Amino acid sequence: MKEWSRIPVSFLNPTAQRRPIAQPQPGANAPSPDDGRQDARPPRTKTQADGSQRVQDVHHLWRSRDNRKGRHAIAVSPSAEGQFLAPPSTNTLRPILHTLWRMLTYYPIWDVSYQVAQWFTWGSVVWVINSFLVWLPSVRPSSAFPGESTNGGGISAFIGATIFEIGSVFLMIEAVNENRTQCFGWAFEETLERNGLLRLRPSSENCTHHHPNKRNLVGNRVIPEGASAHDKPLAPKKFAEAKVLETWVWFPTWHELRHHYIREIGFLACAFQFLAATIFWISGFTALPPIQSLAGQASLSPPSCS
Repeated sequence: MKEWSRIPVSFLNPTAQRRPIAQPQPGANAPSPDDGRQDARPPRTKTQADGSQRVQDVHHLWRSRDNRKGRHAIAVSPSAEGQFLAPPSTNTLRPILHTLWRMLTYYPIWDVSYQVAQWFTWGSVVWVINSFLVWLPSVRPSSAFPGESTNGGGISAFIGATIFEIGSVFLMIEAVNENRTQCFGWAFEETLERNGLLRLRPSSENCTHHHPNKRNLVGNRVIPEGASAHDKPLAPKKFAEAKVLETWVWFPTWHELRHHYIREIGFLACAFQFLAATIFWISGFTALPPIQSLAGQASLSPPSCS
């Protein structure tokens, strides 16, 4: 596999990169993928009961969206003579079912990315209810009840717009708290039963994103009682210190906005989303029943004669 970087627009920062993390040592038993032989890349073989596979090299697959969401993806080259053990692929049936099960049973309310998804999901649910309150009486008058469209539709529209606005605030918080160190989030450990093979495993200790922080929703990580802040690499830092050591940012500096965030396509998308949600939220006030009644009276009253 080759190293590459993907830039959608010339003046923007890369949105995807692939960089080598671990490559086979020279003189190893594994054949080189570029030696021209037909059997240079043997088929994947599973070496463990849990489905772990031997691979030839490991690349960090960095994507800007994954970076904002605290995800860590890798790309591997399966090989029967590989020097590394990698977890099973996530696009098989068992990992997919496991992910679907976690979606139903796991609720990381401390995770800002989870809050973004929840607010926008429930906001959409409110707007579906609003569509029934406003549209259903026109196609089935027998199901209508007093105030269904004016009160129910207006109030639900305002609530839906408010939920979208709150979700957009969390979206901006998520965008300014992206991890700039291009966190790897994996660790290597030696497996003695496999002649010193290196096993690659997910590691929350090596992750510098704010997402693993389960002690508070916003702000820097809370240091447990009895622990020294100096012993914690992810302890709260002063705002003026290097951002690579900081786990939470409320407001970026003007210098950061001009030289970094203005070139981040994810931040720009979140900023436009926040602006649109704010305009939409303001217009949601006009859907409230008292404002609607006042607007209706103003439109029906004749112009005054001077």
